[in-house]
Amino acid sequence: MTSTCALRSLEALKVASSPLTMLIAGAGHRQFHLPAPAPGVAQLLSSLVLLILTYLVTLADSGVLVLNTIISGGRAHYSAFLCIFRGSC
Repeated sequence: MTSTCALRSLEALKVASSPLTMLIAGAGHRQFHLPAPAPGVAQLLSSLVLLILTYLVTLADSGVLVLNTIISGGRAHYSAFLCIFRGSC
């Protein structure tokens, strides 16, 4: 009986000191320090975002031009309605 009780108390001690239990209970309030990014990563990501945005804007502008050309029947100059509705002249 005593060994079972001791075993249970040992198991309870293991569970109580596990990292998950400590995190849930709020014990240890450890701060996680992220490693510093490699030099140039911010500039690389900024450039990548700028290139992606440039591509998307150019893609949208080309799409509007194609739609205007199809709707106007191939005329070089679009009506005022198309300029306002599609946002491109």
